[in-house]
Amino acid sequence: MLRYSNKQTVIARERLHKIQQMAVKSNQREGKFAKRRVFYLS
Repeated sequence: MLRYSNKQTVIARERLHKIQQMAVKSNQREGKFAKRRVFYLS
């Protein structure tokens, strides 16, 4: 039981890490687009 729940937490952590990495990448892309938008608007 303990081993099983431990395995689940490891998998959950890996998923969280992947989600965080994807969020960082999308945030960087959005930041670039936002800068371009501001540049075009000004």
